[in-house]
Amino acid sequence: MGSSYHGPCVGKIDGTPDHVVTLSNEFAYLKLHVLSDADTSLVIRGPDGLRCNDDTDGLNPVVQGRWPAGRYEVFVGSVAEGFHRYRLRVTEFR
Repeated sequence: MGSSYHGPCVGKIDGTPDHVVTLSNEFAYLKLHVLSDADTSLVIRGPDGLRCNDDTDGLNPVVQGRWPAGRYEVFVGSVAEGFHRYRLRVTEFR
């Protein structure tokens, strides 16, 4: 699938985003972190291109850094077969 500055774009995702995040203002730092018992990945399509990650925190993906204002489509992927439960944590603290 390729890669981005934040990491590899791996896993299986749907054609429809799992979440849509709209930022009215730029964030100097924002962190999206998927928490799951399964091997998950994260693909985010936004105004500045793709952001992808896999396995930053064990088998959980993390994308963090500066986020310009705009609309972000968030896809939580599965590296293994099947669907898996997860929590998406969004924070602006390191």
